[in-house]
Amino acid sequence: MLDPKTLNEFTNKANHAYQQFCVWMYANNEFVKYQEEWNKIPESRKLFKTEEFSREKCCKYKNFWDVVITSLQQGWIMGVIRLFDSPYFLRDIKKEHPRLSLYYILELLEDSDLEQSIKEEVDRHKNFIDSIKKQRPILAHNEIKPVDRKIEAGIENLFEALDNIITKIKSQKPHLKNCNNIGREYMEKLSKCGVEEVFEKL
Repeated sequence: MLDPKTLNEFTNKANHAYQQFCVWMYANNEFVKYQEEWNKIPESRKLFKTEEFSREKCCKYKNFWDVVITSLQQGWIMGVIRLFDSPYFLRDIKKEHPRLSLYYILELLEDSDLEQSIKEEVDRHKNFIDSIKKQRPILAHNEIKPVDRKIEAGIENLFEALDNIITKIKSQKPHLKNCNNIGREYMEKLSKCGVEEVFEKL
């Protein structure tokens, strides 16, 4: 049976994944505005030794944002992928080590009609979900075989659907009615304000 603690933990993970996406999106957009100016290399600059390294001698912020924006992107991709993992690892034959994913939540619902309606809702976002799942071998396992790196549009629609799914579960299961929601609008505003605050300091 699905308990409030498990549903809240899943919702918190979903909120965190969406916040990672929002921070990445706003940070990337802000960086694009300034990168041409920041990455100008003075013609007079000469090569320098590591011990002589200073902010004045390198392209402003270039190395920092190259790492940070990539890390943010990988973070939200993996965060979203995990939300849609199967409920157990393939090797977990006895099902002793569940994974906190939507499919584990559905398993705990013990309500076949509700489970089916939620699966049908998720299936409407299959193109986006499949496109990010293709990234896992590269990001998690460093696989080098060719793979389609394109991520389909639709993350905002997917999280809107997740929000509706949580609401549906809460409305049909009275013992879960006080559980948390996915705060998309809150995460968007929080992330935007945070990124703007960072860039104001630069």
